[in-house]
Amino acid sequence: MKNLFKRSFLVAGLLAILVLQSLAPYHPLTAFADAASSPYVGEEWKKEFEEVSSATQDVMAQTPDGLQALIVRCDALKPVIEKLEEHSRKIYLKRLEMARKMFLFALESKKNEPL
Repeated sequence: MKNLFKRSFLVAGLLAILVLQSLAPYHPLTAFADAASSPYVGEEWKKEFEEVSSATQDVMAQTPDGLQALIVRCDALKPVIEKLEEHSRKIYLKRLEMARKMFLFALESKKNEPL
């Protein structure tokens, strides 16, 4: 009974965090969502892209909050990459999409793990 209470409390807490996060009017990475207001100058977006991409190497070691943050970072990079010339855009968007899907899969797997 005590274990069930802990699990219920943990699940309720995680759900509350996700709901509150989605309702938040401002997130530090929302500035990246608009490529025109992007702080990336020149090739700086590549550094962020490489950091996000490299996180796929140890994806299952990430916490659920860390995975959610990586998904947000992927979403923030997408509009910047969409402004690239066609060849580069296709390559980087595909890699970004694959990384995002991996983070999402890992996040869902961790949510479904027994506590």
